[in-house]
Amino acid sequence: MSAVSLADPAGSVLVVHGLWNQGPESYVLRQRLASDGFRADALRYASVAGDPEDIAIRLAEAMHGLGPGPVHLVGHSLGGLMILAALESHPELPPGRVVLLGSPVGGSAAARAFAATPLGAVMIGSVLPEALKRDFRAPADRPVGMIAGNRPVGMGRLFADLGGPSDGTIAVSETHMPGLTDHLVLPVTHTGMLFSTDVAAATSRFLSTGRF
Repeated sequence: MSAVSLADPAGSVLVVHGLWNQGPESYVLRQRLASDGFRADALRYASVAGDPEDIAIRLAEAMHGLGPGPVHLVGHSLGGLMILAALESHPELPPGRVVLLGSPVGGSAAARAFAATPLGAVMIGSVLPEALKRDFRAPADRPVGMIAGNRPVGMGRLFADLGGPSDGTIAVSETHMPGLTDHLVLPVTHTGMLFSTDVAAATSRFLSTGRF
């Protein structure tokens, strides 16, 4: 088999952003994945006032457009929850691996506390609260890895006791769910993981091998 190059990509990667983001914040991560041979694109969606079912449909359509495969998925925070929802409701999607970055698959104490305030309820909107109602588990038909951060710098600590190691927004304990193939904790913050060389390298390894 020939060596992987940009002309012979290791597969497509669709990066799905989190709450209050629009996609450009993942540019550095996407460039690093591209340097490892992946064709990396970003999916943009309305993370505050959007409809979770519509977002799942858009994600499925984007994956089919990049297929037949492999089409790997990387989701930061809320983006990871949108990925899991789409995989559950659209089992026909092209094959590929999944990396979640600080996604609160086990709930989010910070989000619940912030949403309970008048300003927080408006700022968070409906997508995240609706997503957090789900009982998340990794799909059985594709490898799913989680990268959590344990550098506790973030606004989440202002609203809730995260109860242990955290990335400042999401507790490490909130990043566990049944069926994960692998779980890795790195010294990064919730937003900082998008710019971390270690996170990018670990993401690339998982997309290539199914392990961090």
